[in-house]
Amino acid sequence: MKFIGFLVFLFTLQSLANSANLTEQKLYRRCYMQLVQAPIPLKDPTFTQIKAGQLKAIDACMNLLNEATLDNQGLIKNSNSAVGSVPQKVLRTFFEFHNTWFSANAMNQIQDYNEELNRGSTDVYDAHEQSYFLTRALFGNSRFSDILKGTERLKAVRVEDFARTRSIIGRDWATRAPSRTTLGENGYWDLNTILFQSMNGTHTGNAEARPAEDFVRAPLVAVGALVGIQPNTDGFMVRNLSLEPLGAFRPGSSEPSLEYSYNFFRNHGGGIIGLPSYFLMNYGHGRGLKSNGTTKLPRRWIKSVMETFMCATLPTLRENDIQNLVVANSATPFRKSASCVQCHATMDQAAGVARNLTTGSSAYFVIDSGSNQERVLSKTPIMLAQYRQEKASVAEWIHVDDLEFHIKKSTGKFLTRLFNGELLDRNISSIDELGNVITQTQDFYTCAAKRYFEFFTGIQVPLYDKKDPRYAEMNRFLTTEHIKNREFVESLGAELQRDQSLKNLVKRIIASDYYRSEEF
Repeated sequence: MKFIGFLVFLFTLQSLANSANLTEQKLYRRCYMQLVQAPIPLKDPTFTQIKAGQLKAIDACMNLLNEATLDNQGLIKNSNSAVGSVPQKVLRTFFEFHNTWFSANAMNQIQDYNEELNRGSTDVYDAHEQSYFLTRALFGNSRFSDILKGTERLKAVRVEDFARTRSIIGRDWATRAPSRTTLGENGYWDLNTILFQSMNGTHTGNAEARPAEDFVRAPLVAVGALVGIQPNTDGFMVRNLSLEPLGAFRPGSSEPSLEYSYNFFRNHGGGIIGLPSYFLMNYGHGRGLKSNGTTKLPRRWIKSVMETFMCATLPTLRENDIQNLVVANSATPFRKSASCVQCHATMDQAAGVARNLTTGSSAYFVIDSGSNQERVLSKTPIMLAQYRQEKASVAEWIHVDDLEFHIKKSTGKFLTRLFNGELLDRNISSIDELGNVITQTQDFYTCAAKRYFEFFTGIQVPLYDKKDPRYAEMNRFLTTEHIKNREFVESLGAELQRDQSLKNLVKRIIASDYYRSEEF
């Protein structure tokens, strides 16, 4: 019995040790490893101060985070020689973390994307532009809600990283070769000449001579190590486009109501969700589609927006929310079923604000012959185009195909249940209004808090409408710990909504008992 008592005593001591908080030194080691993705250097002066009791770990961690603060030009300090520095590593850590928010973050994820037909798309679109908004919200002076507002575009500032080299034809493969961050456009392999569909309306093939005005030099996406994020005012005018490069000849200039000449890079509002790259990667349809209000809508885009920025898993509506939207005799199959309408009532109605958008390619063919080297290497990227809003739209959710839906006013409705059980029912008339409505919900901030909390602690917190009868069984199995975790994440979200500061969010997590616990 004495031996058993002794074992119990040892177990108790071990449990107490496991539940103890980290020392100041261990706490700093933890945050340094997470923020810099590297161990603390020997004789680190900050660590020496912490050991001497001259500096608190939480303050040292925030100083480390502040190392990557962007200045008025959108650059980290000493940006010209920053590769491999602590500020550059911290910036990269959070840029890569923010990339994980998006299920689509590569141009080849675009529906019907084809590298042969759409070569050059990765040279004009930066698939990580969406992540720059989040990263700037952390290290810049913008409010968190700004990521879903307005028509601004952002670009990365990058410098040559010789630790990551690329080989160039004609060079020794073992030699470090400078990329276009050093060469600019002096090398023919980096010319960024876009071929646009001819305006004369003829079917143009590879062997046909093309006028000089069909070729336009476009800005190149930056490559190299990330050292800053700046507003992007680059642009160039689209001359024309081809809507069906694999189908019937359909140039944009012959398409009724299509805006076939516009700024290639224009943002359609709502910050991230209106970026051409974001929309293309989440559109979910092939080239030249015309929305009809029923079967043809950018619903995958809405689904992505809700998953990324509200941590919402469809269906969010309850069955009694949508009974009046079920149409038993509808020609649209999913409108007959309540279980289908629970998802479609959210996706389809909100997707109405993007009804005017469609996709195409800059031209039908790539020029692969001729004497002009630049033209031989011209590119035909995939593109986002827009129909003019020429007709009035109806307020109700239609269930019969409307062949003019794509040229009507971009009205819609955002209908969903929030985490607190509240029914959100808002009329919207643009992508920008959709973004604004989302930023007015606490779910938007709680979702961000959940992602940051999991990044720092590894603890996953499910977010859902606890009052929904569908989750009654799940609620029964929630432990005290589960409830406590969610309440903490919700409190973080409420504070983020109040002060709009991601840095303060990070500080609250690092200062919490969760982060200080050895049971990490």
